[in-house]
Amino acid sequence: MKFGSARLFAGCLVMAGVPLLSACGESRDFRLNDQENEPPASTHASNAGQAKGDDRPIATVAGEAVYADDLSAWMSELAGGTVLEEFVVSRQVEKELASRGLKLEAGDIDAERRNMAVATDHKLSDAELAVAMRRVQQARGLGPSRFKALIERNAGLRRLVRDEVQIGDADVRSEIDLKYGARTRVRIIVTPNESDAITARARLDAAAASERSKRFAEEAALISFDPSASRGGEIEPLSAADPNYALSVRQAMTKLAPGELSPILRLENGYALLLGEGSVAAVTPPADAEELARERVRLREERIAMERLARKFLQSAQVTVFDRTLDWSWNARRGQAR
Repeated sequence: MKFGSARLFAGCLVMAGVPLLSACGESRDFRLNDQENEPPASTHASNAGQAKGDDRPIATVAGEAVYADDLSAWMSELAGGTVLEEFVVSRQVEKELASRGLKLEAGDIDAERRNMAVATDHKLSDAELAVAMRRVQQARGLGPSRFKALIERNAGLRRLVRDEVQIGDADVRSEIDLKYGARTRVRIIVTPNESDAITARARLDAAAASERSKRFAEEAALISFDPSASRGGEIEPLSAADPNYALSVRQAMTKLAPGELSPILRLENGYALLLGEGSVAAVTPPADAEELARERVRLREERIAMERLARKFLQSAQVTVFDRTLDWSWNARRGQAR
């Protein structure tokens, strides 16, 4: 969460990353973890037997061989639980699609890539999309296999929830207000305890009004644990109607004159201090504002429903782990490591 609990973020199962799949004009069925480009099963079996018999190293260190068994326990502890979660949800999505008689097509995959590539309203060319995909993959630290599985899993989840998502006119109007309505510019400091926030406010109170923004930025860089700390506490202009931010933050910011400090604000898991820095006037929405707003609301509501369904699949999957190191990682994901 951002601002302690001021900003809500999606969980780890549905991520804004997409696989690098070529666009396909024809309509064809898509299966999760598609084996289309992999060799046939007989080839897999032959290669597996050969690799096992040869006991081939996977790397060398200072000229000495390193084998898969040398790293398997460490790799399981590092990310085994995360990867197993991803696999469980992918498997459950595939089963649920089949049980409902639904199939993913190439168009679903392409649409998911475009939905996840950027958070803006403009359309991407194929070349721009390819660049965006590479950036997302690098930012997420996902290899080709997990990247491909991610977008297929998201596309499957979206296909399962999309018919249940209903968008009202009031939601669309609120979205238009959020994007084009008046907003407030503030800086923020978030601390884990109230005493640090009180001490910071006292130091800033003593600063001259002309120096307060600079001093606030320095203070934020030193003590704030909000992601904005590296920017001196500067955040994007906020709308008082934005439900993604804590009510205490939204109420306080509208009362601040430029250079004025807020009271200490209690958050769910921390304390916040704001500095008013002015306002951004409302602008006239473009002609297609309603269409774009409806699409943004739809994607957001689908994302929430996808997260909810992914958690349901995880809870109902009845996973039993036999490997000791994987079991440690799996339980560590749930705060049950032993």
